[in-house]
Amino acid sequence: MKQNKELLKLEKVGSELYRVFFAENNVYLGEFLREVDGYFYFYPNWNNGGCIASYILRSLSDKLDELNKEWDETIDRYFNQQKKHECKFTPGNANCPKCGKTQGESMEEFAAELLMSPLLKN
Repeated sequence: MKQNKELLKLEKVGSELYRVFFAENNVYLGEFLREVDGYFYFYPNWNNGGCIASYILRSLSDKLDELNKEWDETIDRYFNQQKKHECKFTPGNANCPKCGKTQGESMEEFAAELLMSPLLKN
């Protein structure tokens, strides 16, 4: 079996897109594209026809995990902070009894943290 690091060649087209090539013969396999949820996904080039061997699929998966690692950590950091104090909202109670935040304020903080993430900046 071939080493994963040598199988793929990536061409960065910006912070949101990588073109993926099979390194051995420079065949275009598809793209890693960052979607609206902040994660990269693989979009295969179906024009090649044929099939993809398992070792190439593993290499694609490993590369996606590598590209998404920092974003995963950002999401985990947010939810770990939430575990320290998770606001409790109940019907008829618009404010958290512990901190006084409204449900909207809690979600606004989450959205602001995600938008300020260096991963979403070009």
